[in-house]
Amino acid sequence: MKQSIIEKHMPFDNIPKTKWAGRELKWFGMDSLENWKKQMHPQLGPDDVIYKFNRYGYRCPEFDSDADIRIITIGCSWTFGTGLPYEKTWSYSFSRKIADTFNKSTVNWNMGFSAQSNDYMSRVLMCSVPILRPDIVIILFTNFARREYFNLYGERTWIIPNSQLTKAPQYLKAIQKSFEQLSSKYDNEVNFLKNYKLIELLLSQYKVKWLFSGIDPRHFSNGMEHHLDTTKYLGFTIDEIDLARDNTHPGVNSNLKFAERVHDEFVERYKSQTVAPFLSDA
Repeated sequence: MKQSIIEKHMPFDNIPKTKWAGRELKWFGMDSLENWKKQMHPQLGPDDVIYKFNRYGYRCPEFDSDADIRIITIGCSWTFGTGLPYEKTWSYSFSRKIADTFNKSTVNWNMGFSAQSNDYMSRVLMCSVPILRPDIVIILFTNFARREYFNLYGERTWIIPNSQLTKAPQYLKAIQKSFEQLSSKYDNEVNFLKNYKLIELLLSQYKVKWLFSGIDPRHFSNGMEHHLDTTKYLGFTIDEIDLARDNTHPGVNSNLKFAERVHDEFVERYKSQTVAPFLSDA
C-alpha cells in the first residue's frame, strides 16, 4: 500500500527518510567534479570527501547507535558539511569535544541537509526528537526566505529564492518564480518564528539541552529577539576563514573554530549541571 504524503514526510512514530537512504557518493550538490576542475581546492582532492548516508538518508551514524550522550545537530549545507569530510564538519568536532570534556561516549546525529529550510528543521525535529531522545540539540538556522513546499504531484520541493535552477524541470522553475513573487521579509520573519516556537516547545517538553544560531545572526534583531530565548542563543555563526572543496562553503578551519566556540558556550551555559550534566533537567 502506497504511503500518504503525511506518512512519508511526517510519520507518527518514525523518522522521515530522504531519497539518499543507504547511498555513498563522492560528489554532492554544489560539490561537483565539474566545479572542482574549474577551481581545484588546495587541500581537498576528488578522493578526500565521501558522502555516506545512513539507512534513513542522513549523513550520520545509524539511528539505533547509542552512547552516553546523544546529540542532534541540524541546519542546512553549513551543518551537513558540503565539500568536507564528515570528520571535519563542525557537528562531528563538537561531538568529539563534548566526549572529551565529560569523559563520556557520544553519538552525533547530523541531520543537516544542503539547500534546506527552517521548515525542514522543525518538521524533522518534530518527528525525530521523540524517538532519538537527544541530550543535546544544536541548531544552525538558515536563510529565512527558504521554504519547504509539497507540490500538486505530492513531491517535496525546496524553495531557494534567487537561485539558478538551470537543470530543474520547468514546473519546478515555475514554483520557484511564484514563491519569489509572493515573498516578503515580513512573511519570512513570521514563518521563521512559527518554526522556532515549535522547536522551542518541543525541546522544552523533552527537557533537551540546546543552543541555536543562524548562518546570518543579523536575522535575529529588529524586535525578533523579544520572541527568542536568549539563554539559548549563541550570537555568532561560522566565520569563513577558509573554504571547503566546493570553494563556496566554510572550510575545515572554519568548522573547527565554530565547533570550539559552540562547545565552550555549551559548557559555560550549562556549567551548573556539569557534575551530572545529562541527568538533571535543562
